[in-house]
Amino acid sequence: IEYKIKYYLHAKILEKCAAYLGSTPLFKSKFYPHIQIETSFIPNGIDFENCDLNAIQQNLQNIHTPLKFLYIGTIDKNRQILEIITSISHTKGDFILDIFTPSNNKETQAIAQLSQKDSRIKLYPPLSFTEMLKTIPNYDIGLGIIPNTPLYSVSSPIKAMEYASNGVIPLINDLPEYLRLFDENTAFFTTLDSNAISNTLAQILSTPPTILKAKKQALFKLAKEKMDYQIIARQTYEFLESILQRNP
Repeated sequence: IEYKIKYYLHAKILEKCAAYLGSTPLFKSKFYPHIQIETSFIPNGIDFENCDLNAIQQNLQNIHTPLKFLYIGTIDKNRQILEIITSISHTKGDFILDIFTPSNNKETQAIAQLSQKDSRIKLYPPLSFTEMLKTIPNYDIGLGIIPNTPLYSVSSPIKAMEYASNGVIPLINDLPEYLRLFDENTAFFTTLDSNAISNTLAQILSTPPTILKAKKQALFKLAKEKMDYQIIARQTYEFLESILQRNP
């Protein structure tokens, strides 16, 4: 009841506004489809001034042997990370998967047990923001598979952006923002299914290094063009300026 009341009051406020700025293009159409006002969005982005550009340039020219996979973030039941990691563990081949998480729950305990049986998988404590920026460019592939639920379908995927801005190719699925930001030239796509994840991983492991390098370089170019906060800020300014011109 409390949620419905707040939703009603919020919608009434929006009806009086000149424009709506959500976190993603889908947010308004998902939650406020009946409100007819100008719409734009302010997604997450990357401040490239904080990035280690020298390390990134080295990463764009390098493919590790064995291939190095990375996951940074929360592990819980909603994200189904345990199921994803289990599927990866079932895949034959030589690779490294390093997991950095602040979580401590049944899922992380199960992954810790799994890592004892599978030496390719390692579980580590969380990284500070500064440590994270130094760490990401040392990897090839970043795990970004997330359930396509109402909670995640309208979110702006900052972790995949952080991978992309460091030349780390995201392994992702069909979230709307993933489909808006990436394509087959800049990411590996799969579905949240055990066999599909395992098959996609096998495909990645068999991809020639020259193709992986080209993917990294196209990805970094895309990140500079679509995810730079300076560009996002300029687009937001131009949108607000256009609203002011129409509503003096």
